[in-house]
Amino acid sequence: MIDNKVCQALWEDPEAGWEVQPVCNSARGLLCIWNEETFRLKNMLIGDGFIYLEGIWKADGGKIVMVNIYSPCDVVLKRNLWKKIRQIRHANMGGLWCIIGDFNCIRRPLERIGTCQRMQDEGIMKEFNVWIVDLEVEDVPFVGRRFTCYRPNGQPKANWNVYGPL
Repeated sequence: MIDNKVCQALWEDPEAGWEVQPVCNSARGLLCIWNEETFRLKNMLIGDGFIYLEGIWKADGGKIVMVNIYSPCDVVLKRNLWKKIRQIRHANMGGLWCIIGDFNCIRRPLERIGTCQRMQDEGIMKEFNVWIVDLEVEDVPFVGRRFTCYRPNGQPKANWNVYGPL
């Protein structure tokens, strides 16, 4: 259960704004938290597998768009999510965009880790790369570790990606 008290504790700030998409069946939920003193929310859209937040960065008055994604593993559902995000992006050009989350897809075979990884069709990798180019964002490189989630034994757990403006 997510409430204002939990979000303020996580963010360590009483001025936290937040939005949640609860867990649905076996799909993970999404949580976005921001500081209302620096970011003013203007528009929000919650859909299957994403939270879209559009607002103003108060320091310079610039438009900021953040999209938090949890993509399904099912290829058809994944394509539907990509299509929806593409439609939103093309309807809301301008501003700085940040698309972050678990895409359940890799861009190249070398990103595949572990022996239990499902084989990923090269076609879906190509579609994912085309989607990234079409959105006019780029894969922001990580500094340090190659993966963002690690098990307690230090082994990579998942590969999360962040995409920002070109």
